[in-house]
Amino acid sequence: MLAWIGYNTAALTGVAMNDPKKFPSLEEAFPTLFEQKEQQDWWKMKERIEKFANFKNQSKSTTAF
Repeated sequence: MLAWIGYNTAALTGVAMNDPKKFPSLEEAFPTLFEQKEQQDWWKMKERIEKFANFKNQSKSTTAF
């Protein structure tokens, strides 16, 4: 593990010296050291909310009579 960290550190140093604009974030440089939370797609959430709203509106209209 230490060898891997040392190797990546040396590679990052080379990038920082030669092309600092390409320097990755800490999470990108050491992906296995950090937990990445998967973010839900907002389109899917919107679709689910619309289906739920349609279902609720239909159930209200059928029970009103």
